[in-house]
Amino acid sequence: MSSPSFQSRRAAGFDPCYRTSAAQLAGHLGDTADLLRGVAALRRLGPAASGAVRVALALPELKTLAPFWRLWEAMARAEGVDVDALLGELLPLSVVDQARLALWGTTASGSSCVERRAG
Repeated sequence: MSSPSFQSRRAAGFDPCYRTSAAQLAGHLGDTADLLRGVAALRRLGPAASGAVRVALALPELKTLAPFWRLWEAMARAEGVDVDALLGELLPLSVVDQARLALWGTTASGSSCVERRAG
């Protein structure tokens, strides 16, 4: 059975650790914004730049970012957290979309955060 403090945090919306982790993720996205912008630009060049993309994603600044983000997002979504809304409180959603494009070649659902929020 869950502890009372955990139950009260869930009743208030979601566990605050997701907001803390989102702030850490947003900080890292901000710190690596230029690098992520460059990788996104390389991806737009297509298959000819795939080697350069692989090299860039192996850099220490990006190597752990994608697994951390995927784990955080999976755990948050499992708890019912709207990860796009939470990240959108911290960063422009266009920045989130660009980071997803850089790291994975597409956004999480194939449509951008901006498109999902507008629709």
